[in-house]
Parts: sequence; C-alpha cells; structure tokens
Amino acid sequence: MFDFKSISKANLISWLATILLVSGFFIIFFIYEKSYDFNKSAESLHKSFVYYCKQNISSEVDNAIKYIEHERTLVPKDTSDADTKKIILKRLRDIKFGRSVSGDVFVMDQKGNIQMHPESSYEGKNIAKTIGAGGERLLDWVLSGASYNAGRYISFDASDASNPVPVQTWVYTQAYPNYGWIVCSKIREDEMKKTFGENQNRLKVDMTLEIGFMLVLSLLVTVAAIIFSLGVSSVIKGEINFLVNYFNECFKKHIVLGDSDFRFDEFRFIGFSAASMVTQIKELIQRVKNLAIKAEMNNQIKTAYLNSMSHQFRNPVNGVVGMTQLLMDTKLTDEQKNFVKAIEISGNSLVELIGDIDDFANMESGGVEIEKAPFDLRGTSEEVILMVNKQASEKNLKVGLDIEKDVPKYLMGDPERIKQILTVLCRNAIVFTTEGGVKINIAAAEKKDKNIQIVFKVTDTGLGISAEKLSDIFDFTHEEYSKSKKFAAVSLGLSVCKHLTETMSGKISVESEKGRGTVFTVMLPLEIIELNKVEEDILKKAGASVPHNFAGMKVLVAEDDPVNRNVALKLMSKLGVSVDTAVNGEEAIKKLNAGKYDMVFMDCEMPVMDGFTATKNIRKKEAEDKTRHRIPIVAMTAYAMRGDKEMCLEAGMDDHIAKPVTKEVLLRTLEKYLGTPK
Repeated sequence: MFDFKSISKANLISWLATILLVSGFFIIFFIYEKSYDFNKSAESLHKSFVYYCKQNISSEVDNAIKYIEHERTLVPKDTSDADTKKIILKRLRDIKFGRSVSGDVFVMDQKGNIQMHPESSYEGKNIAKTIGAGGERLLDWVLSGASYNAGRYISFDASDASNPVPVQTWVYTQAYPNYGWIVCSKIREDEMKKTFGENQNRLKVDMTLEIGFMLVLSLLVTVAAIIFSLGVSSVIKGEINFLVNYFNECFKKHIVLGDSDFRFDEFRFIGFSAASMVTQIKELIQRVKNLAIKAEMNNQIKTAYLNSMSHQFRNPVNGVVGMTQLLMDTKLTDEQKNFVKAIEISGNSLVELIGDIDDFANMESGGVEIEKAPFDLRGTSEEVILMVNKQASEKNLKVGLDIEKDVPKYLMGDPERIKQILTVLCRNAIVFTTEGGVKINIAAAEKKDKNIQIVFKVTDTGLGISAEKLSDIFDFTHEEYSKSKKFAAVSLGLSVCKHLTETMSGKISVESEKGRGTVFTVMLPLEIIELNKVEEDILKKAGASVPHNFAGMKVLVAEDDPVNRNVALKLMSKLGVSVDTAVNGEEAIKKLNAGKYDMVFMDCEMPVMDGFTATKNIRKKEAEDKTRHRIPIVAMTAYAMRGDKEMCLEAGMDDHIAKPVTKEVLLRTLEKYLGTPK
C-alpha cells in the first residue's frame, strides 16, 4: 500500500498518524469533558440563581412587612383602622418594593382579595380569578401558607399582559395578622432566564477559549513529535546500517566497536554480542585449524577445548538470535525489516557454523549419533529446498528437485542427518554459482529385499573445481583450503558431510571441471518400509503446523544469564505461556515448592546450585512425596556436545535442547510436554 524508500518518511507518517489519532481522541475527550462540565456548571448556576431569586422575593416581603409595621406607628392613634390601612397601602404602593420599576410586592386579605398591587387594575379582584385555571387551588395554598408564622414559597404557571404564554412563577407569601393581610412578592421564570443567560454565555466563552487553547497545544505537540520522529528515524537507520556493514566486513578486517557507535541499548547489545561472537569464532576457527594440523595434540584435549568454546559462545549467539526474533515481531518499516533480516541471516549462518564445529568435535571424539526412524523422502527433500531457497533467490538462482519414480516414498534412516548433508551441499553450491542454478536428483541404484541404495546428486552450474584440488576437497585441515577466505566458509561443512555419510555406511564423491560446474554424489544404504493408512496419517500430521495457544500454562525458567532469561521469557510469553524465572537451581527449588508449574526449563551451569543438582533434588522430593506429580524438566543449555544430553537425562531431566533456542524449538518442546494446544 505504501512504498516508502526513505526510513525518515516512513517514520514520519507513522508518528504523524499515531499523534493525530491520540490528539484527536484527546481533543474529543476534552471537548466532551468540557461540555459535561459546562452542563454541570450551568445546572449548578441555575439552581443557585433560583435560590437567589427566591431569597430575593422573601427579602422583599420581609422588608415590606417591616415598612408596614413602621408606618403603623406613625399614623395618629385617633385614626380609624380602615383609614390606617388605606394610608399604609397608599404609601406601600408609592414605595414600590421589588425589582421592577412599578414594584413586585402586593397585598391581599384572608379571602384572596387583592388590596394593593403594582398594577392597579388587579386591586379589588380575587387572586384566584386573575390566575385562571387552578387559581382556587393556588388560593388554598396561599391561605394555608399564611397560617404559619414563617412565610411560604408557592410555584405556579401564570401569564400577564406582556407575556400571554403561561410561565412558571414563584410567589413568596407571609401573613400580617394585625390587619389580616397576606403580603406577597413574585418573580417569573423569564425574568430569571434573562440574567441567567448572561452568566451562561460567559461560561460558553470560557469553554471555547479552553478548547481553542488545547487545539493549539495539540498542534504544537504534533509538530514536535514529527521533528522528534525524524531525529529518531535518522539515528535508527544509522545504527542498523552500521550493524549490517559490521556483519558484512567483520570477517574481512578487524573492527572495534565502542559505546559511542550506538545510542540505543538494544542495538548496543546486539553489536557487542555480535562482536564477542565474531571474535570467539575467529579464534575458535583458527585454533581448531591449528589443532587439526598438529598431529601430536591429543584428541581428548581437543574435544574438551571445543566443548568449552562451544559452550562459551552459544550463550551470546542465543541472545543475538533470540533478540533478533523479538525485534522482528515489533513494529518496523519495510526497510528496517530488511536490515533486521540481514542480521538474522548472519546470525543463522553463525548458528550453522557452530553446528558444524560441534559435529567436527564429535567426529574427533569418536563419531556422531545416528538415529533410525521412518520418514518421507520427498518431504525431507522439499524441506531442504525451502531452507536454501532464500539464499538462492538473493543471487537469482533456481533450486530444483527431481525424484525418479522408482524411489520408495517411505524409508527408514536418519532424516535429520540426510537433510543436513543435502543442505550443506546445496548452500556450498550456491556460494560458488553466479548464474544458472542448483539441482537435487534422487534415484534408486540397487535394491535387495527391503534394502536399497539411494543416490543423491547435487549439481550446480558454478565455477567448478580444478582436478588437482579434488582429491583434498573434503580435508578441512588442508593448508590451501584453510587459508582460502572463500573456501574456509564451506570446507568444514564438507568434512562433516563426508564423516556423516561414512557413519551411515555410505559414500560421497565429487566430479567437477573448472568453469563447468560441480556434481556431489552421496550414496546411502536405507531400508524400505511400508506404512499402513493410520501410520501414514500420523507421519503426515507430525510435520503439519497447528495453531498454538498455551493460555493457563505456567512454566519456570531457571537461567542465570539475564539476557538469555529475558529472551526465553519474551519468546514463551508470545506463545501464550505464563513464565516465571529463577537465577539459579536453589531459587528454582524454592519456587517449585511454593507454587504450581506445568514445566521447567533448566540451565545446567548456574551459580549457587547448578541445574544437574537442582534436578536431582527435585526428583528426590517427588519420590518422597507421592502426592506430587512428576513435572517435566527440559535442559535448555549451552552444553551441546556428544554426551551432554545423556548427562542431563541421568540427572533426571526429560529432554535436552541446545542454545541458541528459537521460537520454533520452544513451540515443539512445549507441544511435546504440555500437549498440542487446541
């Protein structure tokens, strides 16, 4: 959808969209909040104003009564009551108590007849008649209220000459028993609204100003975010380019990394881990070559050394591979993904190199383990094609597969070792081929009863090999190959292929001509098997992917290295597993005693208490306490040489996985011991 060639533009659009969404949401929420506050304030203001108006008319009535009382004392004593009333009413009319020009206070007698009113036309009339419908009921309320010592508020709908439409009117009444009067004052709702509306408009102006201020502030924040995004994008791009260049050049020349080369902790960690890994691999390769050349060195010493080195750099490799997988799951631009993929490819190449070194060390110590299991030959071969296709596509090469019709579908053998041999041969062929392609041909040579010779041919259209070099092609220690920068990357793998083939009682050979390509031929004796329908379905399902969701499962990871502990936690969390961690075997035992876990991943080498001792203690407690179920314990360790798995099983562990550990390996292990998730 978006084709951004600049990482800065991609980050700019991403940040801008995010900021606009957040700002828009915030502005909408702010406007809603302010509108709500405005309505609440208006409601509160209205209630306060109604209260004020009611207090106002009650004050008017109180003042009018005080005035009447005062005027009564000024009238000569010989004046009759009737004349006194007339005098006081006239003076009260002239005073005009109330808010309006004509006054608002009026007086009526105990029957509701109006004695004095600001509008003289109402005088002499009964208040019930002036109100219209409901007037009699109002008069009853007024008379009832006048019976109390204190005044009373009465609300009703009424109209007047200037406002024919009835509106709510508040009347405050209080009796003046000396003359049998009821003094009243009123205020209409439209009078209240006029003043209230002015205050409400001021609230609206304040709210508008606040919203305008937030809009301006959001705009400033968005601009600042864009500027920040451009800066961060530039730094990220520079650091990724630096790492890619480092991986491309680290084996060609010596490069020293420093803190000043990185600004982000994640890239600094990947860079320093890679530098440590590259340094150790360079030293290891050189020392392995020297060890192989020196015939007087004892094979046992070489194996111990390789074991130690393998263990030492499997931990940083695990961190780089794991962190790279986690980085791939984060939000990245297409350009960033390509850079991280480049790191991932280089990391995977280092993992393969570690495997080759381990196999070479196992060869030196007495051989590698070969297993026998039923497998689908076509499926295994197609997996090889998938594994090398990416490397081939980067050079615009095609990888083909041709299996003759007489080759059995299902065979008994070691599919992983066969896959390893074919993968090494294909990758090497791709390295030395610039155009054309690589092809795998599989044929049946000899068949006797259930035994059959399967011939694998890996053919390329590459540079070819001169005749004088063919005899030493599988010799990793050969001086010419060990000094060749290009061939050093593949010669170790060819040596391992030769040993694996011979261990499986097979043969490997090579035919080549300079400039005309190369053909590697592998002949392996295998056994034909016939599977029934159920077994065939099981074998097919074994390779099929299933959805995974381990929600509710709780796993304990015992790992002393903080980076590897974090990698395991993040990878398993993405698979839906609840993960708890321990930094040594003693802490792992305490957590198992205190809580309930479904599975344990145990590192073997840890301070305080190692994984072997911890596992033995756990199994001992399980045997003593019959109520405790046997919890699966899987070694997740850098011990990956021959015999290491057996040591783990002897200690009471159920399985062994070697670092570096990928998400796919973790998934298969979890499925194996926690059951395939639904």
